[in-house]
Amino acid sequence: MSVLVETPINAPTTAPLPDESSHVRQGIYDAPKGVHQVNSAAKGGPNVDKIPFAPRHIRVVCIGAGCSGLFLAICQEQELQNCEFVIYEKNKTVSGTWYENKYPGAACDVPAPIYTYTFEPNPNWTKYYAESDEIQTYFEGVADKYQLRKYIKFEHRVVSAIWSEAKGKWDLLIQHNGKTIADECDVLLNCGGVLNAWKWPLIRGLEKFKGKLLHSAHFDRSFDYSDKRVALVGCGSSGVQCLPGLQDKAAHVDAYFRSAFWVSDPLLGRVAEHFGWNTRNPQYTFTEEEKAKFAQDPTYYLKIRREIEHDMNMYVDMCSPNTPSQLYIRAQATTKMRNALKDKPEILDKIMPKNFDIGCRRLTPGPGFLEALAADNVSFVPQNIAEIKEASIVTVDGKERPVDAIVCATGFDNSWAPRFHLEGRNGYICGKEFAETPRAYFSMSLANLPNYFLMFGPNCCGANGSAVPVIEQCGEYMIKFIKKLQTQDVKSFVVKEEILEEFVAQKDALMPKTVFTQPCSSWYKQGKPDGPVTGTWPGSTLHFLDVIREPRWEDYEWEYLNTTRFSYFGDGLSETEHAGRHRSQYLVDRLNKYDSVKAKYGVPSIKVADTDLLKM
Repeated sequence: MSVLVETPINAPTTAPLPDESSHVRQGIYDAPKGVHQVNSAAKGGPNVDKIPFAPRHIRVVCIGAGCSGLFLAICQEQELQNCEFVIYEKNKTVSGTWYENKYPGAACDVPAPIYTYTFEPNPNWTKYYAESDEIQTYFEGVADKYQLRKYIKFEHRVVSAIWSEAKGKWDLLIQHNGKTIADECDVLLNCGGVLNAWKWPLIRGLEKFKGKLLHSAHFDRSFDYSDKRVALVGCGSSGVQCLPGLQDKAAHVDAYFRSAFWVSDPLLGRVAEHFGWNTRNPQYTFTEEEKAKFAQDPTYYLKIRREIEHDMNMYVDMCSPNTPSQLYIRAQATTKMRNALKDKPEILDKIMPKNFDIGCRRLTPGPGFLEALAADNVSFVPQNIAEIKEASIVTVDGKERPVDAIVCATGFDNSWAPRFHLEGRNGYICGKEFAETPRAYFSMSLANLPNYFLMFGPNCCGANGSAVPVIEQCGEYMIKFIKKLQTQDVKSFVVKEEILEEFVAQKDALMPKTVFTQPCSSWYKQGKPDGPVTGTWPGSTLHFLDVIREPRWEDYEWEYLNTTRFSYFGDGLSETEHAGRHRSQYLVDRLNKYDSVKAKYGVPSIKVADTDLLKM
């Protein structure tokens, strides 16, 4: 394997520092314009020759150009200055999971109007639940609209990241076109996702199969399964969505479903009921008139999005046993499953859960699934597979079934272990131990991994509500740390081990209040029926957003470039004074700061027509 040592790979530098004005003290900027350097002569003591809070030049590397990586590219461009930002993406284009998952029926289980960035709504969704291709098109459009491709290196896979204590940087190895490139960065952001490393099931003889072998996360759309015998293995979200499409075309489908699971109507909410969307079609297609009104009246569309978001956030009530929401949805699902499988009671008996509530496994709307399962050209097979032969599957009861194609909807490696070699402080390697006992502070920070964040890590909020607002706020949380590192001469930050242990203990204490600890096999518990729960947050989405709104700086260890942490004080003048801006802006900023107190006691607010300066 050849290793090329390159200078940093053409990463655009966002928002360079303002040009020096004539009144700015000479000698403050030693580096080229736009690049701040720490005064090396002051190393070991206070630095009194710099602009306070001037952001030093840093390099940030993000892994992955899916929803999270694209958002961070937008966020850093607005919030950071003097930052080289680059995304390494292993695929040919953006969109992450929505680029990869192309199986029949692949769709999002969050209503489309709210499966967007909060600041970039899409009034043109075709369906209430958007399918994979259309979601990819949305993220492609965002990448183009915000010109994000300039940050992205496609078909570049990070294979190693090792922390250098001496440099305070990450040493990286990236594979591209058969070569390995060396790079480094000050901050590493892992947005590779948890449900993207798909895996084949461990079934004896799988490698001997001579027919077409497919995985739901790596589906070959060119394969024509019409008039063929197809085996569908796995009954998670992908299996539920796959079956109707397979059943509609295949000559016969053998559905190998071992686990019990709930199937409910799509959770459409009050807005859908108000407009009659759910009564017309569970997978409702928006009319051209509706889409035109969404586009022409953003206020109207925002109202719709708010109500859908509100309803989605109400589903947290379903995540606790014996709540009215849990009992209502469970009764609804029970009725639906009994009605759909009334002629197949043997199937109903096998798949109807008896010892766990709705929500223990992520509930996936499955329009047409139960009807497909009850169809004449589908055989329900609850027995374990003993062996796969060249053209057949043998179950443990000895029965052999011929098959032309096998679709494995068996999920992902959800062990949380990184997909690359990750080595931090004190020789810590984030691998097997982390895979078996994944622990992260507010899902983002790991002990012994300085200047590193993990997006949507262990116990991120993913069981109720849309993931997108969570991704946005996590990204903003990360950017706050990067800004502090830049502007306060910070060399490294890392969450304290004892803080992480205390956090995990508190999280685990809350978890028994939820349905997630009940005995179902779920990716929330890494495929195990008995915890610990590492796949979701023990509270609501709103609760998670609240607790990460402001960083708890005290929970981190901080190392500085100088011996004094106050070196960023600089030369005693503010950045406003150095930049030559008017020195009264705080009067404008604070004029109505206490309006809520004024209103409480009847004190009128001060209204000003404009905040322009006097022309003198």
